[in-house]
Amino acid sequence: MKDLGRFKTITLLLALAATFGCQGLSATQPIVSQSGNLSIAAPNLNFGTVLVGHSEVLTNTLLNTSDSRITVLRAAVDKSDFSIAGDKLPVTLAPGDSVPFSVAYNPRAHGKSTGTVALDTTTATSTTIASASTTFTASGNAVNPGQLTVTPSSITFGSVPVGTTQTQSATLANSGGSSLTISQATVNGNGFTLSGLTMPLTLGAGQSVVVSVSFTPPAGGPDSGSIALGFVVSTQGHNGKGHGGGLAGTNSTVMVPVSGTGMTAGQLVATPASVSLGNVQVGTNQTQQVTITNSGGTIVTISQATTIGTGFSASGLALPLTLAAGQSQSFNVTFAPQVAGTVSGSISLASDATNPTLSILLSATAVTPGSLVSNPSSLSFGNVQTGTSQTLSATLTNSGGTSVTISQASASGSGYTLSGLSLPTTLSAGQSKTFSVQFAPQTSGSVSGNVAITSDASNPTLNVPLSGSGVTPGTLGASPSSLSFGTVLVGNNSSLQETLTNTGGSSVTISQANVSGSGFSVSGLALPLTLAAGQSQSFNVTFAPQVAGTVSGSISLASDATNPTLSILLSATAVTPGSLVSNPSSLSFGNVQTGTSQTLSATLTNSGGTSVTISQASASGSGYTLSGLSLPTTLSAGQSKTFSVQFAPQTSGSVSGNVAITSDASNPTLNVPLSGSGVTPGTLGASPSSLSFGTVLVGNNSSLQETLTNTGGSSVTISQANVSGSGFSVSGVPATLAAGQSANFNVTFAPQSSGAVTGSVSIVSNASNSTLKITLSGTGATPGILSASSQTLSFGSVQVNGSATQSETLTNTGGTTITVSQANVSGGSGFSISGLNLPLTLIAGQSFTFGTTFAPTAAGSVTGTISLTSDASNSTLTISLSGTGTVPGQLSVSPSTLDFSSVVIGQSKNMTATLSATGSNVTVSSASASTSEFTLSGVSFPFTITAGQSKAITVTFTPQSSGTASATISFASSASNSPTSESLTGNGTAPPPHNVDLSWAASSSTDVVGYNVYRATVSGGPFTKINTALNATTAFVDNSVQAGQTYYYVTTAVDGTGLESGYSNQVKTIIPTP
Repeated sequence: MKDLGRFKTITLLLALAATFGCQGLSATQPIVSQSGNLSIAAPNLNFGTVLVGHSEVLTNTLLNTSDSRITVLRAAVDKSDFSIAGDKLPVTLAPGDSVPFSVAYNPRAHGKSTGTVALDTTTATSTTIASASTTFTASGNAVNPGQLTVTPSSITFGSVPVGTTQTQSATLANSGGSSLTISQATVNGNGFTLSGLTMPLTLGAGQSVVVSVSFTPPAGGPDSGSIALGFVVSTQGHNGKGHGGGLAGTNSTVMVPVSGTGMTAGQLVATPASVSLGNVQVGTNQTQQVTITNSGGTIVTISQATTIGTGFSASGLALPLTLAAGQSQSFNVTFAPQVAGTVSGSISLASDATNPTLSILLSATAVTPGSLVSNPSSLSFGNVQTGTSQTLSATLTNSGGTSVTISQASASGSGYTLSGLSLPTTLSAGQSKTFSVQFAPQTSGSVSGNVAITSDASNPTLNVPLSGSGVTPGTLGASPSSLSFGTVLVGNNSSLQETLTNTGGSSVTISQANVSGSGFSVSGLALPLTLAAGQSQSFNVTFAPQVAGTVSGSISLASDATNPTLSILLSATAVTPGSLVSNPSSLSFGNVQTGTSQTLSATLTNSGGTSVTISQASASGSGYTLSGLSLPTTLSAGQSKTFSVQFAPQTSGSVSGNVAITSDASNPTLNVPLSGSGVTPGTLGASPSSLSFGTVLVGNNSSLQETLTNTGGSSVTISQANVSGSGFSVSGVPATLAAGQSANFNVTFAPQSSGAVTGSVSIVSNASNSTLKITLSGTGATPGILSASSQTLSFGSVQVNGSATQSETLTNTGGTTITVSQANVSGGSGFSISGLNLPLTLIAGQSFTFGTTFAPTAAGSVTGTISLTSDASNSTLTISLSGTGTVPGQLSVSPSTLDFSSVVIGQSKNMTATLSATGSNVTVSSASASTSEFTLSGVSFPFTITAGQSKAITVTFTPQSSGTASATISFASSASNSPTSESLTGNGTAPPPHNVDLSWAASSSTDVVGYNVYRATVSGGPFTKINTALNATTAFVDNSVQAGQTYYYVTTAVDGTGLESGYSNQVKTIIPTP
């Protein structure tokens, strides 16, 4: 248990080396009075100012100034605010001894208080024991804790125009007895602000400060909020004395309500914002209500109302009119048109509102009454045959300005029927509706009628007169209904009679007769022709064909009969006499080899219009034979028949003949001449029978001559020369060879790729050996090409008097053998070749490798060439050479030794070394340390240092154990002094132990017997006691800390009874790493 009332505040201060100190309060005073033999150090204990509800303890000193022993038996205080604090009585004092005596002041109410402490004692001598009473006084002043009050306790701004600011003052006062500190002020609510308060602000008892609160409404309407004032009350009185809990106070908050109303300027609005009165008939009127509202925050006065627009007026608005904020007033707008048309207007209200002129748009349409008209106004059907019907339509239109509703419609008169109106039906202004009337007379004669339409139009009944006549129909008939003339020879004619009859009940007039079909005509029909009911009329129809063929046609008679078009169908066939023709008209066999035969065909056709009978057919002439005709045979008109003639000559020479055909055609004998020649066959030969081109380079060509000879007795015609095989082609092939004739042509081989190729030339002809084949062969080869594995050899930097050798490979990439005859090295000195013995022969695809050496004798860049001469297609091959002679560079490292001194085991320390190149560029290829405790970083290998330049590197020492460590780091390079070394040394040390030294000032309370030390790892705890026994001194060493950890420490004081004070103030320390 920690008692906050027994001990003075302990303040803990942290030093950099983790040593702590504190300052306390002392209550020791000199002895100033005595009563009898018991002396009192302070005849009056003054507690000063103490907060109500808190306690304070002061200690007096009792001293035995006599020569006898004094026993303090008991003590009492006559005021309840004071009490004896923890002292154990009775207590005996030897002569000269003293003892502390504590009194507690714990006021319950505000005000000053004084009490008397009475001590009952006995003095013992060798002979007597004397009793006595010793007193001293205790006094104190009790005050209430600091209390923040705000005057006024709430702030009301009332109405404030939007966009303006109103400010009020408020007084913040400390009405308590201890100081308080205002640490926070939070303003809530739109438009409210606080000024004049700088925080933190401390107010002593009775002190006050005036602040300003402003309200700037952002918009119209009520706003409310609050000001929250957070303050801390000190737990010390005016004299700075407080209870044992330190300087911490109590957090409190005072709320100050604030309110105000944002007042917007007067604003006039109309509902509705515009007025549309729709359609209003001329001579009537229409009224609509409009409401005006002041939607702002101030009064609005309407001074004038102006109405524009013919027929518009306003009523119910008495001006001037004043509207308070939010108030409304209604008035009427009337439209009373005198003429039809669309009208627009407005009502303008002038006022002192923010919108000084409010315009209300007006619109309406004045319309005339509905009126019903019919188009046409009457319906005339004319003559309508009985038993039929005719329908006419009319359109009803509302020509007025308002809608019309048709309620009834009926048709009167025999045979009249009304349709198309679904009643009732409404027609808006200008709208139309179509209806139909059908006239279906049952008897002949004139018929009148009427359509009566009833509506609410200005003309309530609309009459549409009807008229028509019923007549019986006439009908036209033909006998016969069609005419067929059969077969008629071209150039002749045939006539047939046709009769027309009116079979109806009324006269029929024939107005037109149209004849279609080639060769047809009419006669004996004079038009127009009128036939009374039952009357007939005959006329003639003639067919006179001019060409053969089937003909169809018609006679179309147009009349006013019920059948207005009467068609009479016509048909006939025109024919010509039978006639025999041959196709072809003659047969020519040409040359036919003796001992063979050839057959040709011809077609006989009856090109006339009647059938033809062939009775005889024969072929004359040596070697001619007729076949394919079985006689007698009949060919109908247009029919054909094919026959064949064979020519089989036995000897050479021309032969003529004839085929004679006898028939009953208009040409009774038909002759088909025959001709042909007998010839011996031709034979085609080739010399040579095959062609071999040998080896031809790819890209070149080779041509060989071939001879064709016709060894037969008739000419030979060559129709095709087909070449197969890649790269082969022919030219100059003859077309015809007479018997015994010869002709030459060329065959060319032009290979596109290497390799053996075979092919042929096939000669197609009409020789007895129709296909003559000549075989071809050849080999394509690529030329020899000399190539080098590298066109350029770069030796880079080579030290003077040193050498570098590179290999070069020569390859014959062509298809033929090549011979390298010369190899010349030219250019700067130092280049040479080896291993190349000339002449060198390379077959196709073969390679050979030789060496090239660069051995510079002086510094500087050198270039040269190797020129190789051969019989390859590229006769000279050049290889470029380059290299640089360099003076060897020197690599140095500084410092020569890196001393890392002492480094904690497991920790690392970096140091920098510098590499420098002198003489020439130096390439550093690698670096290695002799032990793993030293490492190199900051470079990537290989790297080059230019002559005269340096490069920094980082060396890291990470000791793994204690003691001295030594190593060498070696740099391998192109320098003449490679490898270059640097010495490394360092000392690994164990990590140092850590502790925290704490110290503090002793408590002023005299009965403190020791202290406890507490530690936490987070600020504010929880804390854990770390001393195993009560610490008697004001210092403590914490040896149980860890590197890198943060700790928080507090201490407490403990009296002889084990009662422990509250925590001191907290201190923080961070343990270093390591």
